[in-house]
Amino acid sequence: MGWQGHTQRKKGIIGTSVIHTARIEPVVNPGEVWVTDDFKNLLKDSRFAFDEIGVVSLAKQYGNGRLYRLRWEHESARKSFIASHSKTFNAMWLDSDASTIAEYAKKNSFFELSTQIDLWLYTGETFIFNCRQSLKSRDTALQMRLLIRRPEMDDKKLSMIKATIAAVQEIVEVNSKIDIQIRYYSGEPSIRMELFQDDTRGKLLIGAYRHRPMRSVEFVGAEDNKMIVLDYLESAHTYVKDIVKGRFEYMWNKCTPFRACLFDLDGVLVDSMSFHYAAWKEAIIRFGGNADALDFCSDVYSREGQKEEITARDFCDKYLIGKTPPISEIIKAKNEEYDRLFHRLSVFSGCYELLTRLKSRRILLALVTGSPERVATGIVNKWFPGIFDCIITGSDVERGKPDPQPYLTAASRLNLTPRECLVIENAPLGTDAGVKAGMQVVAVLMNSPLNEQCLMKAGASQVCKNIVFLNEYLEANFR
Repeated sequence: MGWQGHTQRKKGIIGTSVIHTARIEPVVNPGEVWVTDDFKNLLKDSRFAFDEIGVVSLAKQYGNGRLYRLRWEHESARKSFIASHSKTFNAMWLDSDASTIAEYAKKNSFFELSTQIDLWLYTGETFIFNCRQSLKSRDTALQMRLLIRRPEMDDKKLSMIKATIAAVQEIVEVNSKIDIQIRYYSGEPSIRMELFQDDTRGKLLIGAYRHRPMRSVEFVGAEDNKMIVLDYLESAHTYVKDIVKGRFEYMWNKCTPFRACLFDLDGVLVDSMSFHYAAWKEAIIRFGGNADALDFCSDVYSREGQKEEITARDFCDKYLIGKTPPISEIIKAKNEEYDRLFHRLSVFSGCYELLTRLKSRRILLALVTGSPERVATGIVNKWFPGIFDCIITGSDVERGKPDPQPYLTAASRLNLTPRECLVIENAPLGTDAGVKAGMQVVAVLMNSPLNEQCLMKAGASQVCKNIVFLNEYLEANFR
């Protein structure tokens, strides 16, 4: 079935933002004519009426402009206008059900010939399940980007979105030539887009989720909707294609691949490192060791996150030379002194507010610490009750940081992949553990004696000076 369209383009607005995305729905109707601000200004005739359909330029370098739908009182006037002002083109449109689209993609060998596939969907499970066998058996490289709604935002679709993620994981595990990246948006579903392209050609399928006519921000669904097919080789299609693809790029850069934040405890949320130092020092003194040689930076801070059994053994070898107290007794002495100092601990200003803000946005939160369960539980109960979805302590794992086991255990308990987890650390061992787990790590200095270069060398992708800068970073990544 054909669709008549018109694109008059004086200034490009590639990379534009669809603000009222529900208004794109008329794109599936025959007879639409779209014009830009510049073209509209040339039409002084009052017989024409214009509906703004909510496309505005994102960046000044692309020029300013809006996109309008042009209407007439009589069909004859519309036909006359198209004949004299526009280039007519046909665009195929399809039923939006998964089987129809999958059959169309299969018929045109999209999965075999495309080198880049970009998808902007609600849940994506029907698309992924329809194409996963083709993707598993593909023998050439493919880049694929999937933009879907964050599962935690929609309880009704939670199982479907999780099924999509699991299917993607299955595909990339079977076929190493396929790279599939997932990012999540938090708002209501808007545009539905499937873009298949290689070096010489491309096809774009575009549709819209339905919203209530009298309240365009209220999502209804995709039932009984259509998807229009645009061809890269049709110059008249390029204008609409650029608008939609530009919107996808904008959303892709705005959205996040993360669903969870995994926080270290000491030195990140609580100002406790100096008390750990004092406690270890007291333990060494109690057994007659040389505590004055214990260095806060190299001995304590650089070991932060390590299981206390390993730390105690190393300190015994280094500072209790010739003495052989049981390791368990050294740990007991350290913990007794730490407990005595516990009432002087404090949380870093702004941490609680940061955590509650993330939780209000349904970001999953985990605490991953090398401290024993007794210590971690005491801190959580006092300052962070009900905040964390998962708590991993040194008592829960056989191997502590820098081994990735603590972070991988947290991801497993949250039922997430490592790519979906963002780690917040303050020390080299924890940073190294997060990187080895396949996660992105952001380090925060707070009052650390370490420098930025030390943490970047350990693998941190970003180093924030304090909680204020960390908050700005997380705001940008969890919109």
